[in-house]
Amino acid sequence: MKIKKIICLALLFVMIASTMLFAQSCSSCKGPKEETTLPVGTTAPSTGTNKLEPNLPDVKYEEYEFTIANSAYGASKYTYSYITAEEDSADPIISATFKRNQKILDQFDVTIIEENIDTDQFLTVQGSQDDTYDLATADLSSVMKIVTKGYSLDFNTVETIDLDMPWWDQNARVKLALGDKLYYTFSDATIYALDNTRATYFNKDLISELGLEDPFTLLSENKWTVEKMVTMGKDAVSDLNGDTVFDKNDRYGIANQATMLYEALLTGCDAEIIKQGSDGIPYFCCFDDKDYFVEVYTYLLDSFNKDNVYFLTGNEASKTMFIEGKSLFFVNTLNYAAKLRGEDVSFGILPIPKYKAEQENYYHVSPNPHAMLIPNTASDTGRTGVILEALSYYSSSYYSDEALIPAYFQITLKDKSAKDEQSAESLQIIHDSVSYVNKIIGTEFTSKIFVDYFGENNKGIASYLAQQELSQKLILQTTVDNLLDR
Repeated sequence: MKIKKIICLALLFVMIASTMLFAQSCSSCKGPKEETTLPVGTTAPSTGTNKLEPNLPDVKYEEYEFTIANSAYGASKYTYSYITAEEDSADPIISATFKRNQKILDQFDVTIIEENIDTDQFLTVQGSQDDTYDLATADLSSVMKIVTKGYSLDFNTVETIDLDMPWWDQNARVKLALGDKLYYTFSDATIYALDNTRATYFNKDLISELGLEDPFTLLSENKWTVEKMVTMGKDAVSDLNGDTVFDKNDRYGIANQATMLYEALLTGCDAEIIKQGSDGIPYFCCFDDKDYFVEVYTYLLDSFNKDNVYFLTGNEASKTMFIEGKSLFFVNTLNYAAKLRGEDVSFGILPIPKYKAEQENYYHVSPNPHAMLIPNTASDTGRTGVILEALSYYSSSYYSDEALIPAYFQITLKDKSAKDEQSAESLQIIHDSVSYVNKIIGTEFTSKIFVDYFGENNKGIASYLAQQELSQKLILQTTVDNLLDR
């Protein structure tokens, strides 16, 4: 029996127009593979300049129920984890979702339905060649289970989808490709990728109290770097209780969980473990440009693990310390902005800092959001493409200032202390520079780097990489070959 949540939505959307456009390109990892340049992401047009529109057919689908197997259903890591909404609401995201789906009902005579189906349940359904689902979601840690079994269609083969349009995530199109195939991706139809993306929060009151440089000015002058974060962090350090012992009762430059911090900083420094070659094939940057990777790794450990700049905590403890004014900076998901909104802390939002000022762009990891995929059993891929194109467009700022992505920005900035033009510009930079983790093979190797090496302040990374290089490359090559031969 289906667990149905029927919703008719037409979008209501609120967006803050950006004054900054940042083209995406990979610049630092210079191994033998030529890297793919990331295209410009979806950037909000200014009010009155909504000129781009999709080529949607004038068609009715006779009360069709467009059914989604949504494994993100009810997930707590998202501000709003549903693709449907039962009724309109004062909440901008729910309202945008409801009105978007109502628009699709009115235009195409299609009702959007989502079911709480996890990846294993979806695999079972697909194994029986059931054509129940028109769309599915799976997080990046699970999606390859579906792809390797041939249960996901290549988005490039669906003629009613125009992936060149900016409501489709151009960064995902590059980072998640397998050769010339794209078996799963992101668009403005969901907020999962943004919600999971790492950003830098800073305490405005501490900046003022300590007489530190304005972070937004640093950003506008291309001076927001790891070195600047560390320098300002040192100025914030204080033995608050005067007992000469630094613990959770004192103040630091940054209090953070290790994996969250260092994964974000590695990506921000353009030193990801796995990257995508110009041929669309993933490869190990940490091996092919080992010198650069080790340089960045060592620099980060040396910079943060001295002078009490960094205090290692759990995720919730980090949030608490930030709220209490015990850390100047806090790196976490954009989802945390909504959680901070009701707290008594005046905060601003910045991109993850660059490694050096000469680095061309900012980069932001979104490690494990739920991507969209089209089941290979979809009964009418042309119809599926039309509805997906409409879902994505009617969620974007190109359709309305009250659509889903603008509504998400409004929620993120709603707190009186974070609702400022500079944070809005930061959000746009982040939106346009998401870098996804292609989890084409198991994650034990990468987890060990973050937990056992970064987390333990272990500088023996070069030796570990040397030990792992041959085996990890073989695993990756075998996996890629099997997928390409599918």
